[in-house]
Amino acid sequence: MIKRKAFALLIAVLIPSAIAFANCPPEGDGGDIILNRLKNRVTEPSEYKEITVEQFLSEFTPNLNTPKNRNRFSEDQKNYVEPREQRGIALIGYILGAKQSGPESCNCHDPERRDFHVWIGAKKPSTRAEATAMRAESVVVEPTPAGQDGHNNWRLRILKKLASQGAKVRISGWAMYDPEHPDQLGKTRGTLWEVHPVLKIEVWNKGIWQEL
Repeated sequence: MIKRKAFALLIAVLIPSAIAFANCPPEGDGGDIILNRLKNRVTEPSEYKEITVEQFLSEFTPNLNTPKNRNRFSEDQKNYVEPREQRGIALIGYILGAKQSGPESCNCHDPERRDFHVWIGAKKPSTRAEATAMRAESVVVEPTPAGQDGHNNWRLRILKKLASQGAKVRISGWAMYDPEHPDQLGKTRGTLWEVHPVLKIEVWNKGIWQEL
C-alpha cells in the first residue's frame, strides 16, 4: 500500500492537471495509473495544433509495439510518447459513429460516469456501411465524464445524430497514446493515438465553426 501511494504521488507531480471527480481520484481505482491520470486531465494546453485525420495518422506512429502497461515501457518508448502527450490537438474530420464506453478504471468503474468513444474519419461517408468500414482508418476521440459535465450538448444522442449526418467537426484536446488496444488496429481504429480527453467540440456549419 505504501508503495502504491508513493507511486500515485509521483504521478500527481508529473501530471498535475488531472483532478478528482465524483469521489474518483485522477489515478482511478486500479489498472494503469499513469494512463488514467492522462485520461483525467482537465486543463487546456497552451495551444492547439490544427491537424487533419490524414496528417494525424502520418505524424504519430500508429503502433509503437509497447507493453500494455506504461510501467514496462522502454526508455526509447517513453522518450517518444511523453513529449507528444504534452501537445494540444485540434483534429479536423468527420464523425463516423459514437458509443458509450463500458465502466473503466479511470472512472473508478462507475456504471453511470463513462467516456464517449467517437470515431473521426478523413472524409464524409456516403452510407452508414461506409462509415463503419472507415473506422479501420479512423482516429478515436473520447469526451470524458468531466467534459460531459461541463457541456450540455455533449450527449450521446447528439453525437450519434451528427454521425448520421456525416458532420464535419474540429475536436480539440490532448494527444494520448493508448497501448491497451493493439488488437483493434486496422479494424476499429487506424492508430493507438487518440485525442483524449476531448476539451472542445466544434461543428462546421454555414462556413464557420460553431461550438457544440
